[in-house]
Amino acid sequence: PFIQLISYTASQLNERAIELYRFESRESALGLDARELVSEADVQKIAGMWHLLIDNDRLGPIEYTGLRRDGTRFWGESTSSFIRDLEGNPQALVSVSRDITARKEAEEELRRWAEVFAHAQWGVAIGRVGAETLELVNPAFALMHGYSSDELVGTSAIELRADETRSFFESDLCEAERAEHQTFETVHRRKDGTIFPCMVSMSLLKDSSGVATHRLVNLQDLTSQKALQAQLAQSDRMATVGMLAAGVAHEINNPLTFMLYGVEDIRENVIPLIETLRCCQDVIVAELGEQRLEQLHGEIGVEPFDGDILDELVESAH
Repeated sequence: PFIQLISYTASQLNERAIELYRFESRESALGLDARELVSEADVQKIAGMWHLLIDNDRLGPIEYTGLRRDGTRFWGESTSSFIRDLEGNPQALVSVSRDITARKEAEEELRRWAEVFAHAQWGVAIGRVGAETLELVNPAFALMHGYSSDELVGTSAIELRADETRSFFESDLCEAERAEHQTFETVHRRKDGTIFPCMVSMSLLKDSSGVATHRLVNLQDLTSQKALQAQLAQSDRMATVGMLAAGVAHEINNPLTFMLYGVEDIRENVIPLIETLRCCQDVIVAELGEQRLEQLHGEIGVEPFDGDILDELVESAH
C-alpha cells in the first residue's frame, strides 16, 4: 500500500492502504493527518526521518507501530521518497507501507527460543540429517562435556560417546530417524577422558514440506540420579540384612526365653528346697554324725548331697 502526502496530510491512498489501516472508505482517509496512523511513541521518529528526505531520494525501510482506525495496532514497515518537480523541488511524499506483524511475531518467538536454548540447564545439540557433525550446541551441552560451544561445533557426535557405547551409535541414529523420536540411555565421554551416564532424547526437525532436515538432541546428565539409585539400592540391601538379623534374633530368643523361665523357676522353687535339704543334712550330721547319715542314705536308696555341686547350682541360678 502507499500513501501520497503533502506535509502530513494524506491526499491519495490505494486500496491496500485503505484495507491496511481499516478506513471505512477512501473519502474518510483523504485529508487525514498521517501522524494519526502511527503510535505516539513513533511519531517523532518518523517525522524526523521524513525531514531527512530533503537531501535524499529515498528513506527506509523504517519499522513502526501502526494504528488502525478501529483502534488495533500492527507492526509496520515503511519506505518513503519525495516526488519532485522538474527543478528538483519536493512536491509530495510517497510512503509505501506493509504489515510485518507476522514476521515480528516470528522473530520474537525465535528470540524467546534462542533465550531458552542459551540458558537451558539441560544439554541441547542440533545436527543435520545424513551427517554426524554437530552444527549447534548450547552452553549446557558443552559444559557437560568440558568443552566450549565453539569447540564442539563441527565435531563428530560419535567422538562424545564412551568407547563401550560407540558400537550402538549408528543403530541409535537409525532408530531415531525411523521413529522420528527416540529416548535412550548411553554413556558419554568428557574432554578430560572421564565418562558419565546420560539420557538422550532425539527428535527429527522437518522443513515446511515435511522433509526431515535436522536432528534435535536433548541431553541430561544422569550422574546424580545414578548415585542416588546406588544409595537407595544399598539402603534396600541394609534393610534386607536388618530383617534377616531380626529373624535370626527371634529364633534365638525363643529358646533363650524358655531357658530364662526355667532359671527363674529354679530360683523360686528349687533353690529354697536345696537350702532346706542342706540344713537338714547339717542337723543330722551334728546330731548323729556323718556315719549315721551315710547309713540313712543307704536305707532310703539316695546318693549323698554334693555340697560343691549344690553351691555351683545355686550360684548359676543367681
